[in-house]
Amino acid sequence: MDNIDITHNNIENEQKILLKNILEYLVKLKKYGQPDAQVKEQLLKYIKEHLNLDIATVFKLADGYKQQDNCPPEHSYLLGYLNNYGLGTFIDTTLAFKLYEKTALAGVPYGQARLGYCYDKRIGTLQNFNEAFCWYKLAAEQNNLAAQCLLASYYGNGYGTNKDLEKSVYWYTRAAEAGQPNAQYALARRYMQGVGVERNQRRGFLWFKIYSITHQLGNAYSYFDYAKCFKDGLGTMKDVHECLRVYRRAFLANEKERVMDHCSRLFKIGKE
Repeated sequence: MDNIDITHNNIENEQKILLKNILEYLVKLKKYGQPDAQVKEQLLKYIKEHLNLDIATVFKLADGYKQQDNCPPEHSYLLGYLNNYGLGTFIDTTLAFKLYEKTALAGVPYGQARLGYCYDKRIGTLQNFNEAFCWYKLAAEQNNLAAQCLLASYYGNGYGTNKDLEKSVYWYTRAAEAGQPNAQYALARRYMQGVGVERNQRRGFLWFKIYSITHQLGNAYSYFDYAKCFKDGLGTMKDVHECLRVYRRAFLANEKERVMDHCSRLFKIGKE
């Protein structure tokens, strides 16, 4: 009988470690603000290829663990995410919201950030910018990078609070310096345009460059903003060859039509 109990306890411990690893991987993916579709794809790939499990099994384990007395509040975030996107179960955003809320009320910063996002995007609840702002701020003050970037956006647009461009730049800067790509890109544009901070094209260019090096220019607009720096000499020397190199990267990233349009206008300007 004792041997059976020991075996059962070992299995339970292995399952807890497994779920903890999945949670940590999910939090890591969410840290730098990757798109939800990309996070979902990478999480499923991790579960299948690294853990050799199917998502239905993971959900069953996670749902069972929820019933245990020693289940930590952080686990509710994982279960909330699975219900949110229908991974291993049906989509249930109302339940997902309640599970995120449990994690947030326990003071877990990524749970607070996600609860703010629920209020922001009407996930399982009514849209409420004031609530979203409060939860983003709580998470941001605990150094959650995604929340810092979203809080900066809220200050910049006056959502849930008074518009404050200087505070927006402050939070973008904190997140950018910690490696948050969306914040780096936003901060670069603010320096280029002089929004909430004194205009400084050199700093703007440097933030575009950092974003380019560390995150491979993750969106279409970032390619063209960075290329424009070389084309027009914004914060750096004019360099048509470097400009075309950036366009080539955009071309390889399936931005073919836009690249052809930009390049045709570039060469037209060069002939005038």
